[in-house]
Amino acid sequence: MSRALLFAVLSSVFIGCGLKKSGDAPAIPYDIKAPQIFILPPELDEISGMAPTISEDTLLAIHDEKGDLYYLSLEGKVIGFKTFHKGGDFEDIVVIGKGAFILKSNGNLSHIQDYAADSLTYRTYKPDPKFKEGLEFESLAADTLNSRLLLLVKDGEGREGKVPVYAFDLKNMVYFNDAVALLDPKAAPKVTVRGKDLHASGMSIHPVTGEWYVISSISRLLLVSDVKGDGLSSKKLPKKVFPQPEGICFLSDGTLFFTTEAKGKQAKLYRFNYLNQK
Repeated sequence: MSRALLFAVLSSVFIGCGLKKSGDAPAIPYDIKAPQIFILPPELDEISGMAPTISEDTLLAIHDEKGDLYYLSLEGKVIGFKTFHKGGDFEDIVVIGKGAFILKSNGNLSHIQDYAADSLTYRTYKPDPKFKEGLEFESLAADTLNSRLLLLVKDGEGREGKVPVYAFDLKNMVYFNDAVALLDPKAAPKVTVRGKDLHASGMSIHPVTGEWYVISSISRLLLVSDVKGDGLSSKKLPKKVFPQPEGICFLSDGTLFFTTEAKGKQAKLYRFNYLNQK
């Protein structure tokens, strides 16, 4: 076979396999500029995290400064709330079965055993003081495939421009002392933000692709990474549309939700259809 013919054959194989040119980024399968937008009530002006219930007909939401659990319709209407804790500084929430885990900025996790119970009971898990010294957390994700929760650092640490991701073992209910991954925003094309400047405000795992979706209110960025933490794709979040993005979660079919705090106006819930849905 001649060199020219061999090159033509190999080229056709690569094209048929969908090989991307160096530097290309996989498209994010959501129209970020065209969400459904729902106004949240004033009591959720400082909404900081949300997650769907196991039935996926309700969202659980938390307030940054209050130990209240809010029950929302998928259109952002409050259908109930219950107090589980005095005080605040709660940053994110995930649902595991009938229970929910709520993250404080110091890394503590409050485990509500049954979020549908008339009276909420919970147990608090605290990391080793040396583990959380100088760290601030704002993002919690449920990695059910690996039976763990992922805690993403917001402030306090940055290794070679990357952000440490820690974990909580759901089988033994203990923290991993070492980071399980390092999130590298700059691995994604066109992203210039170093890890220590990302200041992530929310994280969730895509139920179809398994990719990590991270939002940053300060960097005004939606970042998609692989399970090793290497950035794959990104989209800028227009400030006029998303004043202060704080929470992110998915339904099992890939439907995506954002929230933003009021920031002097009104807190909002955003819904995006999954464009790759078959």
